Amino acid sequence: MNTIKAIETLYRGYRCRSRLEARWLYFLDLIGIHYEYEPQGFCGGGIYYLPDIYIPAYHTFIEVKNESVYEDDELRAEARRKMEAVCGACLEYAGVIVYGDPLTCRCESYCFMSSEMCSGTDWVPVSFEYIRDNNASGAGICYNGEVLMRTYAGTMTYEGFEDISTSNYAYVPDLKDLMFRAKLRARGARFEHGENPENTVNAESAEFLSAYKRSDAILSAG
Repeated sequence: MNTIKAIETLYRGYRCRSRLEARWLYFLDLIGIHYEYEPQGFCGGGIYYLPDIYIPAYHTFIEVKNESVYEDDELRAEARRKMEAVCGACLEYAGVIVYGDPLTCRCESYCFMSSEMCSGTDWVPVSFEYIRDNNASGAGICYNGEVLMRTYAGTMTYEGFEDISTSNYAYVPDLKDLMFRAKLRARGARFEHGENPENTVNAESAEFLSAYKRSDAILSAG
């Protein structure tokens, strides 16, 4: 039986295993989140695992999966099991699995949590958003309308900052629109016939950063 494989895709010197992974790297570049691609593998307990993306600032691994994996209970459980093995053995790490492209994906996060929002160890739905408050601004990962912050102290903690659905954000909708545009642009990225978003990503990232700062300045003034 022939097996159809995803097309390996080059992006900024990385040999991504699929177009989908490359689109996620492009998306993270657009919104200004620094990452490393497949920096480290893990083995133990019969599990061999090489997470796709690592975000140093969040001490978070991201695994990229097709949207169909989310609907398949067995495949989804296997994806979760590998991420749980890494995060459970290394308490300073959190894990996020993204199913599908940046625009339409479903995302879920796993780590050791300590907060009023949830307790114990569990999977929770998350999303990528532009956020701002006195302590943090820029792009971040959010859970239940709160900014997900991680501390590097042996355990992971969630600290709630300004609710991303407050009237301030309704007053300046650019933040929500800006993230939507970044997701839309990443979804439509082309890698065929000499096209590659790496050729323009620096300028595009600067464009998004400038737009974010304009919106942030309006929010701060308000």
